[in-house]
Amino acid sequence: MLVLITVLVTSFTYYTKKVNYSVLFSELAEDDAGAIVEDLDAQKIDYLLEDNGTTILIDSQLVDKYRIQLAVEDKLPETSTGFEIFDETSMMATDEDRKIMYQRAVSGELERSIGTLDGVKKAKVMLSIPEESVFVTEANATQPTASVVLETEGKELPLSAVQGIASLVSGAVDGLPMENIQIVDTKGTLLSSILHTNGNNSVDLTSQYQKMTAEYEEQMKQKLLQTLAPVYGVENLTVAVHAKMNFDAVEKETMNYGDEHIRSESVQASGSGTGIENNDNGNLSVVVEDGKGDESTSYNRTVNNELDTETTKTVQAPGTVEEMTASVVISKELGANDEYQIRNIVAASLGIENSDRTIAVTEVPTMPDETEETAKPVVGEDLDWKSFLRKYWPFLAGAAVIMVLVMMLIRALRKNSEMEDEFLDYYVKSDEKFTAAPRSETEETAQKEADLKEQLNQAMNDKEEKVKKLAKDDPEAAADLIKIWLKDE
Repeated sequence: MLVLITVLVTSFTYYTKKVNYSVLFSELAEDDAGAIVEDLDAQKIDYLLEDNGTTILIDSQLVDKYRIQLAVEDKLPETSTGFEIFDETSMMATDEDRKIMYQRAVSGELERSIGTLDGVKKAKVMLSIPEESVFVTEANATQPTASVVLETEGKELPLSAVQGIASLVSGAVDGLPMENIQIVDTKGTLLSSILHTNGNNSVDLTSQYQKMTAEYEEQMKQKLLQTLAPVYGVENLTVAVHAKMNFDAVEKETMNYGDEHIRSESVQASGSGTGIENNDNGNLSVVVEDGKGDESTSYNRTVNNELDTETTKTVQAPGTVEEMTASVVISKELGANDEYQIRNIVAASLGIENSDRTIAVTEVPTMPDETEETAKPVVGEDLDWKSFLRKYWPFLAGAAVIMVLVMMLIRALRKNSEMEDEFLDYYVKSDEKFTAAPRSETEETAQKEADLKEQLNQAMNDKEEKVKKLAKDDPEAAADLIKIWLKDE
């Protein structure tokens, strides 16, 4: 009985805790499988690996939830199916199914191949392959087309890479011309426009050629600066380069003929009667006897001459520099031979002719910076006091009056303070005397103090009037007086 209970408990526990694994992703690339496994380990989700790590299985109850989570976090792997799609082909597959599977396989293989290129992060290839039919002739046959979307690694693909991708797609699909391949990036920029030389792509070609010309001019400009800067200083140089480039693809074939020589020669001779005599030396002698001139003879010599022929085929690549000019501006005084030396340096660096038509050298001496001189404070005798006083004398006069008043007020306050101290000492020392003094003497003392204050105010007013008059009549003297006060302070 105990054994039966134990078996039942064990079986129940096994079946309740058993995990039913389902396929999460299959046919994954190595980097995609590694990213998924790393995320599963981080979330502590149990998983199984099959098919050499390309298939990942997790709990069937978590498959949908985990896929949604990956989609929200933009971590879903975008796998491409190649020719392994035929590994599990059903016996019931029709010819139409096989054609669709073949097109999917070609697209997947192209996506994998393009994704391995430098600068390409991800690729999506869409093919449109027309159906073959015995009723379709070459005249009305529809050509295949292809569209490629590229996700780059944050940098612009070079022209050679775009041409390589187009050639790769064209070679993978039978009968697909490069003109029917459109390549764009994730920003919507048409990258394959440079491959098309006809139609509405002339604007794109023009902008491409202008960009190449500007890059070449900048390269030559930097080359000149690197050559001249150590001698004349980069802060003293301004360089401009203009290049005229020809982007026409030219193909030339030249044939040169040598001296002639005999290739073959043939001689034919015929005749009748005695008029022809054989000669052992190979020469023919024609003799016409009397009365027998009606006998016929013929002689034919054919010479075939041959000339030595040399054929040269030259293909001129687009982007040839037809003409280039340069201008150099130097903000520095040049010596007698400096301009000649600069011309030679520019001509040798750029590989152009040293002439006034192609090279221009201009000297622009540096002018003294007047702003720095005016910004410096001027003191002492450097200051133009006359013009300064003519412009600002009212302000100086007012400032002088205010300063005089302030000084006089300070002196008056000090004097009043001293007088108060004297009066206070006097009252303290002779308190009894003052208390006993008659009322008339106290009033007399107050009157004296009032008279003294009035005299002080009158003196201050007189001095103020004198200062105003002095500042108005002689502003230069007033300015000198202010300078003396400032120095004393």
